[in-house]
Amino acid sequence: MRQLKNVHTDFADNVDIVGVGVDPGEDASDIQSYIDNHDFTWEMTLADTDMLETYKVRQQAGYMALDANGVIVTDLTYGPKSDGGWRELFEEMARP
Repeated sequence: MRQLKNVHTDFADNVDIVGVGVDPGEDASDIQSYIDNHDFTWEMTLADTDMLETYKVRQQAGYMALDANGVIVTDLTYGPKSDGGWRELFEEMARP
């Protein structure tokens, strides 16, 4: 998430990020504490079962990109992404 935070500020006007908590033991106050403790500048929400099934989320720390119409433009991917990897993805998404 540090890498995402490093790059997001450069693209904040063109790329929206929504973090989705998938831990069933977390509630909204847990998510807000996490945002506050890490100074994230994007929104976060909790996933429900339908969302997890729709996007085929099977574990935490995954990410995917959706365009402005909600169409998935990258496969669901797990694991860390470098600053350069995030920058490349955001540059592609920010193109008109």
